[in-house]
Amino acid sequence: MKNIPKILLKTYLRRRPIHIRLARFNFLSRYSWLKNLLADLKPELFPPQPAPLVEQPPVEEPDAEAIAAHLLDAQVRGRQGLYQVERWLGQRGRGNLFAALKLGAKQPVILKEFLLPGRIFNAREARQRQQKFVQLAGLTRTDGRSQDLRVIQPLDAIADTHSVERCYLITDERDASPTLRQWLKAQGPFPADVVRQVLEQVLQTLLHLHQQVMVLPSGQRQMGLVHGALTLDSLLWVEYAPNHWFVYLTDLALWERIFEPPTAELYLVSVAPDTVSQDLRALGEIGYALLTGRETIPEGIALTDLEISPTAPYLTAFIEQLLTPNAFENAEIAWQELLRLPTLAQSELEKPTLEADVETTPRPPRWLIALLIAAVLALLAGALWKMLSRGQAAASKVAQVCCFKEVGAVPPGDYVYTGVAQGTWNYVLVRQNLGQRGQTLNSAIQAAQPQLTLTYVPSASVEAALLAVQAGEVEFAILPRFSNLELPADLGAETIAYDGVAVFVAFSYIERRRGLPQALHGELSLEELEALYVGRAKTWRDVSRRIRLSIKRYAPENIEAVRIFEHRVLNSLSLDRFPEISRQETFPMLRAILQDFETQQLGGIGFAPLSQVFGQCSVYPLALKGENGQAVQPLVLSNGKAITPAIDLCDRKGVYFPNVEVLQTGEYPLAYEMIVVFPQDNSRIPVGRKFAELLRTVEGQQLLREVGLAPL
Repeated sequence: MKNIPKILLKTYLRRRPIHIRLARFNFLSRYSWLKNLLADLKPELFPPQPAPLVEQPPVEEPDAEAIAAHLLDAQVRGRQGLYQVERWLGQRGRGNLFAALKLGAKQPVILKEFLLPGRIFNAREARQRQQKFVQLAGLTRTDGRSQDLRVIQPLDAIADTHSVERCYLITDERDASPTLRQWLKAQGPFPADVVRQVLEQVLQTLLHLHQQVMVLPSGQRQMGLVHGALTLDSLLWVEYAPNHWFVYLTDLALWERIFEPPTAELYLVSVAPDTVSQDLRALGEIGYALLTGRETIPEGIALTDLEISPTAPYLTAFIEQLLTPNAFENAEIAWQELLRLPTLAQSELEKPTLEADVETTPRPPRWLIALLIAAVLALLAGALWKMLSRGQAAASKVAQVCCFKEVGAVPPGDYVYTGVAQGTWNYVLVRQNLGQRGQTLNSAIQAAQPQLTLTYVPSASVEAALLAVQAGEVEFAILPRFSNLELPADLGAETIAYDGVAVFVAFSYIERRRGLPQALHGELSLEELEALYVGRAKTWRDVSRRIRLSIKRYAPENIEAVRIFEHRVLNSLSLDRFPEISRQETFPMLRAILQDFETQQLGGIGFAPLSQVFGQCSVYPLALKGENGQAVQPLVLSNGKAITPAIDLCDRKGVYFPNVEVLQTGEYPLAYEMIVVFPQDNSRIPVGRKFAELLRTVEGQQLLREVGLAPL
């Protein structure tokens, strides 16, 4: 009986081609209860001899045995950790792909090796390109938020310190997914409805890539970016579950073309009419290939003479537009045009399939997969079903357990945990009357789990808190997830709630008509906010000619809010550089800003965690404009509408709350997560994970809501 799951797993995976097998293998590896079975099957499923992923002319025609000899089983050290190379996957673009493992975290990754051979590059040229690679290979948003743009983004960029001839790019395991060229070779032309979905997804990614401001590893801001190397090989088919797929862009020209020979033509990655047109033209060629099965368009043929399936005339006309220079001004216009096309008749095929030789190797029936799941669950007991459900639901954020007392297996004992002194969690712990009169969060947990005693010892900084968890001085930490905070590989985290940094000005009911909220129309841009705090704006008149007030700047003692503000608004400048900024505790600061306005006609401005601001009426939290130019208000009325300067906040207390949606999605530019950080060490008692589980219950989320945090 014990061998049934193993047999079913092996049967299911062996029927897949090697590269699809790898994608499914990596997907199933996410479930800890399948890892041992998969580890036993790995040698059988993936023989040691290399099997190339992509059949295309390589850059240098490397010999597979030579590749295996110099890098297989080797360790590569990067800025983010140490990587153990396991096996060669093949060649793609300008480099060779390897499956690897990030040591410590035991995280599967993909390592791509780029070569700078001495016969093409001299030592000086090679070193310059290594430096350029490290400076350019990576993208983050200027506001620090994490957003899946369906672009495979580098986790680490490494210049070989032992040789000027090699560089390494580390990406996540999705980078080993099959390319569209592989799907096309295996199954021929795509159904028209699938081609339309591919074009729609890629255009949506391109419009974000072209429009967003990115920060490169060097710190340089890139005002929009083109892909620059779109082909069938740089688009990946990523499956998260059967019939649930997305197309991801990989191998951006920004770093891929660094390794072209010195004689190659210069290339541009900045957004300009010609570079945008090149991206759209390349996508048109991809659409033509997917619809017709022909990978190249014959030279010298007129666009009107292209032989494209007559079953999709609207889609055919759209692809011809993509192929026509300057037919679309930008990717957004093309995307909107595609959305306006009549809906295509739905094909029986929900997705392309790579099943080769259907007659001799039939596709495994669905009952086989169901039997696999049933057999595994029978062996591992009903509790594991919850794990599978959570995993297949992409780690759903909805709390499943009602109450603190219903959380099982809470380790008994006395435990110490930490957070940042004068941080948000300090404020949470002192709040009373949560749920019932006189109750705090701690007392509510203690009443439900009397065997658990928790002692909070604050740390001087976020880094000090992380070190305390690593050293075993405390069991876990409650911290905000900063956009520039990278957790050590031996620490894990669970999100428990959301918060944001609120930016506010005085709200005076007496002088409301002449107040800043009305004069500013209730909003500021991040650029204007930066100008106010670094001193480029000397008076409020520099922001709006309607305002004739002097400026007085305030900042809180809350270290977490200050750090987020410095990173996202001041571009990592320290507030300590501006001694004229008054630092105060949050609630005295709110009173001071109101008094400044009413007694001295000073236009004070300050910021603090939204959780500490939303329930008062001495200041007005402003809506903030991010890069998309849309002002987002972090507070909404109980009817879902955003507050405005015309609303009397004092009179409407109790009917406006943090806007959960814009904090969760990050639409509000200064939103962030609150997380529980714990050790990834099975030898230590998992009290941190259990504490996160307690706070993610319905009861825990309600109490966090009452202290001003936005629930999951």
